[in-house]
Amino acid sequence: MSETAGIDLTAAEELAVDLGSRHGPDESESLAKEQYLTFLIADKEYGVNILNVQEIRCWGAVTPLPGSSDDLKGVMNLRGAIIPIVDLRYKMTSSEINYNVRTIVIVLHMKCEGKDRLIGAVVDAVSDVCDVGEENLREAPEVTDKIGVEYIDRLAQLGERMVILLDTDKISIDIPDE
Repeated sequence: MSETAGIDLTAAEELAVDLGSRHGPDESESLAKEQYLTFLIADKEYGVNILNVQEIRCWGAVTPLPGSSDDLKGVMNLRGAIIPIVDLRYKMTSSEINYNVRTIVIVLHMKCEGKDRLIGAVVDAVSDVCDVGEENLREAPEVTDKIGVEYIDRLAQLGERMVILLDTDKISIDIPDE
């Protein structure tokens, strides 16, 4: 058994042979899986499609914008790009936390008014990257009087865990006029 960069090549070769020999429904099921980054907000587990995640950062210098909504914490310079920082905890629960070096910002791709845009989403903690297949997805119940339900895409049943999957394109940003 040879190893390169910590990868067991024998196991990788066996996996390649196994994947190559699949036929029928098993192959389509494996292709139907999507990966989601899961994170915590107020002890609830949420997820976003990993393809919408650019990076995960610790809290840093944020410039507040006068006249902005309570969920918009300001803007951050991310390698020359100025991105709005939105507190998902506040959007989902109307409660705030004290920001410190352990506060997490997930930089997300989203569409806003037809344009591709980056935002920083403040969350309590990052959990995991999970594979979610069609068989794990459930429609979100129709609830109209709760905060944050407009951002929910679907639910994912992962064993005993229920993960709330968010649609990043539905996360609204109220940036004050200049």
